[in-house]
Amino acid sequence: MTTGRHPFVDELVYRLSLSGDARWDDGKITFIRARDAAFDDPVVIEVDEAGVAAAVDVSPDTRDALWPGTDLAEAGFNLLLVNLGELIDTGRVPIRITATGIEAPESSSLDVPDLPVEDGPFSLHAPGSGAAYPSRRKRRGRRR
Repeated sequence: MTTGRHPFVDELVYRLSLSGDARWDDGKITFIRARDAAFDDPVVIEVDEAGVAAAVDVSPDTRDALWPGTDLAEAGFNLLLVNLGELIDTGRVPIRITATGIEAPESSSLDVPDLPVEDGPFSLHAPGSGAAYPSRRKRRGRRR
């Protein structure tokens, strides 16, 4: 980590800059990812030193499960970057990092067109739940 007035924010900006252009000014990090992203607009992450310090605070058990052999700070920043990456990839921006956690919208801000719904003999499955959403077409015969 850096040794400036804001070592946690400085380290986060540095790590984000490894994947694109990251700048911190007036309590906000503006980040533009270098690789292909779902959108071209800069991502704004509101941060303060206490929030980033809390966000990278992980337990030894978490570190050992995810990044064995690293120190706690390294594992904490790794986990924070994974979480931020997931939010950015799914368009859940803007993001705020506070002492109580990471805050982001519940739904995506990406402009995704509605998919057409056709009457067909298909079912959609909820990932990981095993539950299925029945198709709109009525099934003939017995239900299992």
